[in-house]
Amino acid sequence: MNVWPCPIKPRSWKVICKLKVFGVPSSALKIMHRVKLGDLLVFHVLRPVSGIVAIAKVASKVNDDTLCSAIVDQCNSSTYTP
Repeated sequence: MNVWPCPIKPRSWKVICKLKVFGVPSSALKIMHRVKLGDLLVFHVLRPVSGIVAIAKVASKVNDDTLCSAIVDQCNSSTYTP
């Protein structure tokens, strides 16, 4: 199991929480293909709090359609709400 830091914007955090999906631009595809089932994603909101808001377990393979994404499961988050 690997742990991956994921710097995100507050509006991205809202989407992750609602849809349980983390997407990145195609420029990050090379890195995302190294992410495996069961790995942990550590979400770090850049502004305004600049801190870790959640740790999530990857529950699906990376999908290459338009944006590469991983479905996250067991998202243990703080009480941060943008």
